[in-house]
Amino acid sequence: GKPPSGDQRTLASGTKMYFEEKVVTNGTGRAQLLFADGSSMTIGPNSDLVIDTFIYNPDTKVGDMTVSLTKGFVRFVGGRISKKRAVKFKTPIGSIGIRGGIALVEMRPASGLVVDFLFGQEVTVVVDGVTQTTTTPGTFVSVSGEGQAPSAPERRESSDLNQRLRTFESQGSSESDSS
Repeated sequence: GKPPSGDQRTLASGTKMYFEEKVVTNGTGRAQLLFADGSSMTIGPNSDLVIDTFIYNPDTKVGDMTVSLTKGFVRFVGGRISKKRAVKFKTPIGSIGIRGGIALVEMRPASGLVVDFLFGQEVTVVVDGVTQTTTTPGTFVSVSGEGQAPSAPERRESSDLNQRLRTFESQGSSESDSS
């Protein structure tokens, strides 16, 4: 992790994050971030992201969350914020909104963006004003590259989805998962 006004540091269990802290994992690194609203984000190897906004009022259970994902693979499990408004992921290709659910987001600069909707209310992908939304768990939306329109939601075969989940879970598992 690298706080905006600090030195780079290795994140470990219980490390407090800072506003606009950059999180980078290497080829074997992983991180799991837990947020005050109950959201969690598991970050896979070779990922690069910044938590742009996290505002949460525990009394009203309302807030806002925005993440910039430059590259990598992230599993997001929405908490209280996402039940009332979409949590936003910004990528070099387009933006993603996740409402009340669980999604896998994979951003690969060379091969595009893939968002698997696993559970919840909806996932929306927007690229250059073109929007695709899915409310059906087990579907995905892909974007083949910068400037390309997002695909219509497609059903992912359960065997393919299980393989994607296994791949995500096994990435970097032979090394420490605190970085």
